[in-house]
Amino acid sequence: MDSSAISLQWLLGQQQLNLQLHCNTEQEIHVVQPTELLNPTPFLQPNALVLLVGLAFEHHPERFDAYVQDLAKYHVSAIGFGTGLVFEQVPAPLIQAAQREGIGVFEVPRDTPFVLISSVIEREFRHRASSQQRALYASQTALQNAAMQEGLQGVMLKLAQSLNLAAVLRDSDQRILAQADPKGVRTAAGPMRVVQHRLTPIGDRVIELATYRETALDSFDRAMIKQACRLCDLLLQRPEQLRAARSMLNELALKVLLGQPTDPSSLDAIFNRIADGSGRVRPVLIHSNDPQQIAKALSAVDEELRLVERELCTVNFGKDAALLLFRGNRSAKNILTLFREHAQKLRIGIDVEQPWSEITKESLYHLLTSVRALKLGEHFSAQTNRMLWTQDPAVRAALDFRAQETIERLKVYDQNNRTELYRTLAVYLQQGNSIARAAEVLGIHRHTVRTRVGLAAQVCEADLSDPVSCAELLLLVISRQEH
Repeated sequence: MDSSAISLQWLLGQQQLNLQLHCNTEQEIHVVQPTELLNPTPFLQPNALVLLVGLAFEHHPERFDAYVQDLAKYHVSAIGFGTGLVFEQVPAPLIQAAQREGIGVFEVPRDTPFVLISSVIEREFRHRASSQQRALYASQTALQNAAMQEGLQGVMLKLAQSLNLAAVLRDSDQRILAQADPKGVRTAAGPMRVVQHRLTPIGDRVIELATYRETALDSFDRAMIKQACRLCDLLLQRPEQLRAARSMLNELALKVLLGQPTDPSSLDAIFNRIADGSGRVRPVLIHSNDPQQIAKALSAVDEELRLVERELCTVNFGKDAALLLFRGNRSAKNILTLFREHAQKLRIGIDVEQPWSEITKESLYHLLTSVRALKLGEHFSAQTNRMLWTQDPAVRAALDFRAQETIERLKVYDQNNRTELYRTLAVYLQQGNSIARAAEVLGIHRHTVRTRVGLAAQVCEADLSDPVSCAELLLLVISRQEH
């Protein structure tokens, strides 16, 4: 199904529009173009639905014949004619000319605005595109699973089943490497459309994937075949490369285990797959009070990167945060889209692009300090980082001293009494002193939060009704580094 095309029958079926058919057509509608020009052809797109009320024809309805002929030359699919303003009914010359040219005609009553028709069609286009994207992702995932479990033959079979075609993978010597025709497409008596899809050569060998089907391939089919070609290419060419990569990782793991120095060239080979062409990466730290949100977000990013054949590079950074590395030339806006809807449940800090070799624990802890200052759903890039001033040694010393007098008492109290006063107060402050939001984040009852916060205030000897005192405690909480 083409996500950017609808039939006239579908449009007439939208009862809220109250459209009345006068002349049917099998042509599909790709775009809506309202116009009152006598000659709109310079502005028309193929397969358009033209909407008009006939202002230019009020005194010359005989001109409809030439008008429709011009529309037909530009492959207009249908005409929606609004009645009740200039013409009380759809003019007969318009209907007769449309019948001769094979263009659909329907009447639009006065109480149905043209913008509503455009809105209904655009909404359907978006719905179909979204459905097709979900279907494509599911089908491509099934292809990938088939490749992992059954190799080349599994890819051919899944592709043939998904697209109702026959698929043959052969080399330049016509040796068949894998094939599938579960529905006997190649034995059909009708004319066959054969399309050759060339894979990456292996030395002087040329590998092609041939597809056989009676009907033409659409955009969905081509995307699936492209994915199948990539998987076959991977299965045919990459075993030795993957084996070498695994050996390199095993060597690094052993050196780390034995405390031996690592070869810089080995790290180069690994990080060059993550970095951009200049060898630069962009560190991103994500933080949440709920570790499950971290896991869900990482899974979403991994899925998005897999669609564009990129790798996920991540490591946990404490219990409530994770570090990710992206290509240095990836924009902050693009990075945020990778997290999908999970971005609303995270605090996200995006650092500047930099050589991977210059990343240090200290710089990452500084970044984490700024991330903790955010509310859930907020983010910053390096250009908007508001907390780097807290890393000044003098400021740091003052914060540490004040923390010992206040919130560090909570950690001691929690350790001695097996309570969670520190975490509860931290979440309460980060949620804008909201008992309800803190309870939601912590997953406990509001009364429990209120009791803990009250006890924490007593232990800290802090007045939580004073905005200045709350601001001070929040600054102390977010400036703590967990080494």
